[in-house]
Amino acid sequence: MIRFILAILRFASFMVYYLIEFLKANVYVMVDMFTPGSKASPAIVKFPLQSKTSIEITMLSCLISLTPGTLSLAIQANPPVLFVHGIYAPEADVFRSQLAEMETYMLKSLRYPENWPKKEEKK
Repeated sequence: MIRFILAILRFASFMVYYLIEFLKANVYVMVDMFTPGSKASPAIVKFPLQSKTSIEITMLSCLISLTPGTLSLAIQANPPVLFVHGIYAPEADVFRSQLAEMETYMLKSLRYPENWPKKEEKK
């Protein structure tokens, strides 16, 4: 029972994290729209995934596409890779690390601790 309650709390904390990231992205896009000039520096990155199941990959892809300024373009099955377009991605490595952070939070909210992504799994 405790394990189930902790799983619900982990998922709720991820939703709070995602909501904050979602609101920050909305504000950033809105400010860029209503100020002169543009800070856009679009890029498409190849993002290696830690996600293993189709549900995890689909959820991550949907969360990325829901976030303003980002869009999931394609998924490669073996090895699992996601191609992501970002409007504000001047440096591909920084953009990949932001995506990896979101994926890690998501996986920790969906999996039990013994199945959490390991540090060495990051690519």
